[in-house]
Amino acid sequence: MQWFQSARDVPTLLRHTASAVFSQSGVEWMFRFRFIIFSLVALIYLVVPFDLVPEMLLGIFGLIDDFLIILALAIRICIEYRLQVAALAAAARL
Repeated sequence: MQWFQSARDVPTLLRHTASAVFSQSGVEWMFRFRFIIFSLVALIYLVVPFDLVPEMLLGIFGLIDDFLIILALAIRICIEYRLQVAALAAAARL
């Protein structure tokens, strides 16, 4: 159920995440580092010709794994962003 809720919130959270990552007073450096690493890994997977489901053999169905990688990246970034915002809010209360 948590994955479904996270997937539903992806468009909104990605906009907030992008603005937080690229702002001067944004989130902590570790979140930025994770965001960059996750994005690079997904990009490398998309560029490397070896796939779990090759496009050359299965045509359009070979793009399914690429789409799932991008979706998983978006969901993971949103989960990380929520955790970071919760941590910042907890630190502000103290």
